[in-house]
Amino acid sequence: MIFRAFDREVVFTDVEASSLDKGSFPVEIGWCLDDDAGPDSFLISLSGEWDTEFGWSPISQAVHGLQLNELYRDGIDVHEAVQRMEAVFAGRVVVSDNAAFDDHWIDMVYEAARHPRPWTVTPLDDVYRLAAAAGHVDAATFVRAIHAVEAIHPHPHRAAPDAFRMARKVRALADVDFRNRLLDPAGYAGGPVPRA
Repeated sequence: MIFRAFDREVVFTDVEASSLDKGSFPVEIGWCLDDDAGPDSFLISLSGEWDTEFGWSPISQAVHGLQLNELYRDGIDVHEAVQRMEAVFAGRVVVSDNAAFDDHWIDMVYEAARHPRPWTVTPLDDVYRLAAAAGHVDAATFVRAIHAVEAIHPHPHRAAPDAFRMARKVRALADVDFRNRLLDPAGYAGGPVPRA
């Protein structure tokens, strides 16, 4: 399902970073436009402007599981990263559950590529409200639906599955049929759904 807000399609994004400290930089960007089609992502090769000595955290590495040599080997450069983001994000509402950080890290890619960015990242909570209104969701059902998605789709701290998880949460709020199947005690996606 492609969700629309503010008269545009919504694309969910997640950014994995080298750390949460001041010198951090983005290492992976993922997105999901249509949860039926699934998510996509890419690793980012390090820009010469980013300092791996002070900006890389072993703690963050343990969370997302990415290593510096993977970025050098499999990452795309910032120019290609901007092209790929523009192809997906331009003209859409770009949404994240960590909008301030993700907006900052995406901005770093655009700055390193010397490319202006005409869009910003919108907080997921703004879209939650619209989705809940579209699906006529009360507070208790909101919580049950979000918890059901979290039970089925864990938070692996990788960009593509985390973006997909956001898309599924919004769908669980906006799409009544999907939510009813999700909350059916008989189960969804091959197994019982824990009750919140």
